[in-house]
Amino acid sequence: MRNVYLYYRKSIEVDKSSSPVDRLVYQDKVLNEYCAENQLHILKRFTDLGYLGTPFKRPELLQMQKTLEKPGQKPVSLIFYSMSSIQNELKANEELLLGIVKQIGEVHFYEEKRTMNYDSFRLYVKGPRHLGVQTLDKVTRVPAKGKSRKSIKTATKKADG
Repeated sequence: MRNVYLYYRKSIEVDKSSSPVDRLVYQDKVLNEYCAENQLHILKRFTDLGYLGTPFKRPELLQMQKTLEKPGQKPVSLIFYSMSSIQNELKANEELLLGIVKQIGEVHFYEEKRTMNYDSFRLYVKGPRHLGVQTLDKVTRVPAKGKSRKSIKTATKKADG
């Protein structure tokens, strides 16, 4: 059996009338069934129940990081019910989440049926900005018919300046 951590968010909508506790109970039920069907052993559950709003460091994510630093069984995956669980968290918790996933190795999103290793998750979280991709303005352009490279670079500098 593979060891996993589960992380629940109360903001996941089950239906319009469900309370935050109902939403967490629903996620727990679904993810427990998923883990049983896939022979996954749940080492620990983390939830944001009782914590309102963003942006701030989620206490349960901080606790997860501390738990990972202790000796003992380690999870091989962190499972969220949905990718929407982390959408609002990225500003305040981007580096914390990346550090956790780097230690664990992978993250799985149940609803989307998507598993990502650390590199894929990092690309998802940070987008292409962390790759050092040059913008089109920085790339040498092929001159239009009748123009030299020098005139294009000069025109680019004037436009940028």
